[in-house]
Amino acid sequence: VNSDQGYQTFDVFYPLLFGSSTRLDLRCRQPAGVRNTVRLAAIGLDARRAMTRGVPVADTDPRWTLTPQGRQTAVLRMSNWGFFRARWDWKAWLAEAFTQIASAGTRRLVIDLRGNEGGRDEVGPELLGYLTATPLSAQAGQRRLRYRTVDPDLNPVLETWDNSFRDWGDRAVARPDGFYDLNDNAGRSGGAVAPKDPHFSGTVVVLTDAAISSATLQFCQMFRANRLGTIMGETTGGNLRGINAEKFFFARLPGTGIEVDVPLVGFFPDGNPADSGLVPDRIVRTTWQDVASARDPVLAAAIA
Repeated sequence: VNSDQGYQTFDVFYPLLFGSSTRLDLRCRQPAGVRNTVRLAAIGLDARRAMTRGVPVADTDPRWTLTPQGRQTAVLRMSNWGFFRARWDWKAWLAEAFTQIASAGTRRLVIDLRGNEGGRDEVGPELLGYLTATPLSAQAGQRRLRYRTVDPDLNPVLETWDNSFRDWGDRAVARPDGFYDLNDNAGRSGGAVAPKDPHFSGTVVVLTDAAISSATLQFCQMFRANRLGTIMGETTGGNLRGINAEKFFFARLPGTGIEVDVPLVGFFPDGNPADSGLVPDRIVRTTWQDVASARDPVLAAAIA
């Protein structure tokens, strides 16, 4: 239910489906299997926020953590790559993290991406650079747009981190089917990767779940294609047959203030990939019993 972005799934969908209520009747199954009904009084927004976990972070605060697990294992937790307006220097943080990993003599690295639906495309190639000793080729496929230049009437309501998206110029090559081929590999999540120092040569395990669907999915595809380690957890979201993501406009609707994310680039991979997400090398499922007992079987299996 809890979201790192400050919105609670239940709070969003319950009133949309059922409207306002003064009480909630919950049909429950306890961990021991006993079923019962609980009646709860509805609460206001301030009370709800007071009881939810999570503290608002400053735009310069780190979004990730590096935690030792024993003498030779470390867990790199990356629950979010989406920090469009943040002033945090994530590249410097990542460089320092791998410097710490090297100095500590870490031999096993667990990269926990669970709950991470993606974000900045540059993060994947940057992270992969520390995991490879040789350059990695980009994913094979076509990248396409539906426009070359944004209509000037739309520009005032469109935000983005790179204004070159407003006019692709000769980087967008017209096709007969109404699309444009994009000839620009800058900042691409599935793009070529250059090795970085300090290189980590130990064992790497990546943890996945159904939230992974954008830049994190492309990271996992590159990780597997280049045999950089093991993927554990549950099947990702997204689809191996392609993705609309990579570069975005954020449209702020002037009447309501609602923000709509507008993906700009379609990626169409070569070949005939499966019509599904990426299936881990080792499937480890989290059950409701695990949640009730505060167990994390995926992390435990990765560390073991």
